[in-house]
Amino acid sequence: MAFVIVSFLMISTLGTLAFSYDNRDNINFSNAHISEDIYETNSHMSSIIKKSDTGIPPPAPVKKLRVLPRMLDAYIYTKCSGVEKRTSIIYGLLSPIDVDDDSNTGDNGKDVKVRFYIIPYISRANFGWVLSFSIVMEVERLGEEIKDEDFEIYTDVHLSLESYDYGNHEFRIGYSSAEGREVPKSEEVVLTIYPYLMYDRNPDFVLESTPSFEGGESDMDLIARYSGNFGGDTFDHNVVISCQPAISSTIKFTPDFDMHKINTSISRTANRDTTLTLSYDGNTNGDKMGVALTVERVPKEMSFSVFYSIFGASGDRGLINYEGSSEFNVTLTVRIEKIGLAGTMRLEYLPRQFSAGWANRIYGGHVNVSVSSPLTKFIMCDDIDNPSIYFSISNVTNSANFSWGIDQGGYARLSAEHRGPVADFYWKTGSMKVEMVSQLKTDYFFISWNIDQEGYVSFDTDGNWLNSFSFNFTIDGNVGLLIGASFIKADNFRAEWTIWPPTFQISGSMDFIGDIVFSVMLGGTWYPVF
Repeated sequence: MAFVIVSFLMISTLGTLAFSYDNRDNINFSNAHISEDIYETNSHMSSIIKKSDTGIPPPAPVKKLRVLPRMLDAYIYTKCSGVEKRTSIIYGLLSPIDVDDDSNTGDNGKDVKVRFYIIPYISRANFGWVLSFSIVMEVERLGEEIKDEDFEIYTDVHLSLESYDYGNHEFRIGYSSAEGREVPKSEEVVLTIYPYLMYDRNPDFVLESTPSFEGGESDMDLIARYSGNFGGDTFDHNVVISCQPAISSTIKFTPDFDMHKINTSISRTANRDTTLTLSYDGNTNGDKMGVALTVERVPKEMSFSVFYSIFGASGDRGLINYEGSSEFNVTLTVRIEKIGLAGTMRLEYLPRQFSAGWANRIYGGHVNVSVSSPLTKFIMCDDIDNPSIYFSISNVTNSANFSWGIDQGGYARLSAEHRGPVADFYWKTGSMKVEMVSQLKTDYFFISWNIDQEGYVSFDTDGNWLNSFSFNFTIDGNVGLLIGASFIKADNFRAEWTIWPPTFQISGSMDFIGDIVFSVMLGGTWYPVF
């Protein structure tokens, strides 16, 4: 029954409101759905609906809940060309806003016109009654002068229900446009929230954008926030969606703090594609979650979920799981907080299912990959544009594993369920650098080494050919290993040496076609094995 009370209280407060203004900053609220007092009771929902609607008289009141203007605080924030303003929601809705303090811009010095609505709705789900509400913000640009300026606008609404033990709720919705990008002639942003206040469920968010430009489409960021406290819980959900360019689209997402998972669905009505980056930063009762998802060449419709888990204080171990409604020939980039060495992952060509587990360690590291499509390329790195650690693998059928230990004595191993993986590995830290590129016709290769006065290099491809292979490893410009060949295969190949007295011994077999480079570095000098 508590759900009924809080739902109707919010509807009476947040319902489609008609404003009247008396020139003294007093607001008279009249609600289009419920215009009478709300009573807290333990009886059935129908007993708190008006008698004229149901024929059932209202119950004796237990506690009378009055909706007062002071419970609602709202303002419109604008920033244009370095000028920041907070405009009372009353003035902002009744009169256009001058955003740049320039009487020569816009329409008689007024630059934007704002309309704002809050529309609540109660629906029946399979687990009970659900309260949702849509926050609608419409902005019209007046004139051409601020068209290419650095511009930001949002409406911030704070609802205080602490007097009735229903907590505080704050909503923010708006958009921004960088300097040199066209500010939309008009934009309608709709944020629909399913908070599930009375249920042990994660909130759902739906963000809709309908921009209109005078020229071609331009880049824009959508801004949304829902924060507050209720029932002993505190929460803060912040979302920024970067649109390159901005087109008519709908994005639904559900953050799951317990699972560190985010479910996302995207649809667009525009005929052209776009790149969307959804950056989510949330905090529920001190449990933080930060993730950014970038989808390039967004299709007409797609839905997917991304689950991740990070182990260790430095974030050196973890796993990620992706599930999609279909295969999509698009690129998804995931950036996750709390990861130390490699916090960026990319999937080029999205399969139905993908999972990866890793340990990002210089010695004893590994990446395990499972994927439903061999067309998918998986990239894991610290920075896409300028990486110091980078791993990629593609053409994997079902599963593959890559493991390594990088030191003066170390190893690298790649094994796959089927032949064909293409792998690329790069790591540079301090004075150590290792780089490996391989294209396998085999399903296995293993290389190990100990670069010392008495040392060895072993190499094995299980007797199958590598289409191409290169390996370059150095430490302090003092020790190193260099191998490169277009076609190479090895069967338990091993080269051993002693510097003094000089001895050299080879066992096993190695075959190659064309040129080959195979050298070791000792004391800063390269010595050829072949």
